Amino acid sequence: MILIMVISGQSYNFKKKGSSSLQKAHENTGNKKQVLIVEDDLILSLQLEMQIKLMGYEIAGKANNATDAIEMIKEKNPDLVLMDIILAGEMDGVDAISTIRDFSDVPVLYLTGNGDEQTRRRAHASRPVAYIVKPVDMLLLKKTINEILNY
Repeated sequence: MILIMVISGQSYNFKKKGSSSLQKAHENTGNKKQVLIVEDDLILSLQLEMQIKLMGYEIAGKANNATDAIEMIKEKNPDLVLMDIILAGEMDGVDAISTIRDFSDVPVLYLTGNGDEQTRRRAHASRPVAYIVKPVDMLLLKKTINEILNY
């Protein structure tokens, strides 16, 4: 598997052992791939939803906090999760994905306004497939999502 890290328009690829995180995307036969959006900024959430639909993917659901995201992933089993790192509530996006890893290996694309080294290290430990620093370049997001879901 390849981890794609995008920081300020630059992408960084990290080769990882195995490819189980992306296998679910290949198992989806004939159905549109589903993306779960976890973002507490309403405007960005709506922009992401519109972009993903224009790309031909379905929205599995939208959550604005980690607790709801965890439940939606259990229920919906999406093909990809777009996860903000800073979320309202006690858990942030990295904490949520760490919990989710106990029951799912769903591919995760982090979207965050925090590009600092400590945040990147925490996020990397949760095995995301990509990391994009906000503000989100929608063309770059589109390319990254297509690469992940069509791997």
